[in-house]
Amino acid sequence: MSVDSKRSNALIKTVENRKRAFAEVSQMRKGSPDRSSPARKRRKTLSRTAQVKRRYSEISQSPTRIPDTSSLPRKKRMAITARRPAVKRPFSEISEEETTSEEETTSEVPSPEKKKRRITIQESSTMIQRIVAAGPPVGRTSDLTSTETLPKERTEPRTVTKIWIIGSSYILKGKRAANQCYGKDFGLNANVKWFGKGGMGWNGVLRCFYKELSKESPPDILVIHAGGNDLGLRSVKDLSTAMKKDLMRIHAQFPAMKIVYSCINERKVWQYGRPAKTNQDRKIINTWMKKAAGNFGCEVVDHPLLKYYNDKIFLADGVHFTDEGNNIFLSSIHCALKKIIRKHH
Repeated sequence: MSVDSKRSNALIKTVENRKRAFAEVSQMRKGSPDRSSPARKRRKTLSRTAQVKRRYSEISQSPTRIPDTSSLPRKKRMAITARRPAVKRPFSEISEEETTSEEETTSEVPSPEKKKRRITIQESSTMIQRIVAAGPPVGRTSDLTSTETLPKERTEPRTVTKIWIIGSSYILKGKRAANQCYGKDFGLNANVKWFGKGGMGWNGVLRCFYKELSKESPPDILVIHAGGNDLGLRSVKDLSTAMKKDLMRIHAQFPAMKIVYSCINERKVWQYGRPAKTNQDRKIINTWMKKAAGNFGCEVVDHPLLKYYNDKIFLADGVHFTDEGNNIFLSSIHCALKKIIRKHH
């Protein structure tokens, strides 16, 4: 026989042997009553009892059970319990008795720190119970957490402004009219004091101011209306220089105090000098005081509605005001003080 024929015969035999083996295996499986795999061997466990392996499909999806370790030695039992994961519970499910019992088991005589901790745990649990029972506050949504609190109204102490008004007879009579029209606080919710004197000249302003200053603290706002009785007796240069010098002196001593200068108003009758010349000096002094007001932090109040030719605002003497004239005079001062108080508060 040739070599090729020998090789082909060998291949045919190997194929026939494989077919025969496959047929025998299939015949054995068909003849067996149960087609499942043969029973698995049993293995020994720690409890020395036989345990049968099961398929994964036969194992139920029930939660894992903790094995009974009562029959095991003490060391193995402690090792198993140490490896066992601890089950966490929410804080609301933990009762006060459990927390206290745990602390009592650790030590018979609790330390001061543990006592404080016990008190805080009890207070927090009672607080949570009250919040849950009360529910969300009125006007808020139900998703309000226990950490949120309603805003409290601020109650800041209000400071009362202290005002002094010093001047001639216009201030003396203006006090009565102001109490009738605006009230004792001059309609400013402030502590207002009037210091008026008939015939007061500019020299009397400082004397009155320092006299009252010896009794109490300086005011927040100082209003001055004087200088009209000096017209015709002193020159314009002398009077204006004295007024500027005195106001700068007061401002240097009390820089926090606001000074308000009320301009000299018109009159029908002037006591000294010619009326036309005196009225011209009045305008010059008012103009100079407005220009120099920034040097001593002064606010200037003008009276444009008080005209000498208006008989309705002057009395028969041609100097003092009627009720209508007092209202016009006081309203200018009142508006200036109101603006200052709003700006600084």
